[in-house]
Amino acid sequence: MLIEVLLLHRHASHADVVAGITAALAAGSSSPELVAIEARRAAATRRAGGTGGPGAEAPAVLVEPAAPPRRALPVDPRRAPDLAGYDQLLLERAPEPVS
Repeated sequence: MLIEVLLLHRHASHADVVAGITAALAAGSSSPELVAIEARRAAATRRAGGTGGPGAEAPAVLVEPAAPPRRALPVDPRRAPDLAGYDQLLLERAPEPVS
């Protein structure tokens, strides 16, 4: 994430990048793509006449928070498959070519 966000500073202002990071973290994500989207949203808000700048509040987060993690799958009670027959096929050698 760090490299992508550092590269984002080439095209966005510091305040917009900080607003993007803040909004992404508030949504429960550290995705650099989301940081870039939120930074562009902050820049658009600032250009449209909204408040923006170093001391401004971050724009409202429009991204849904991440879903809670799924429960673990139940343990499979079946035994592991027997692959001995396949191992024998792998050990057989091809017949020598007739010259």
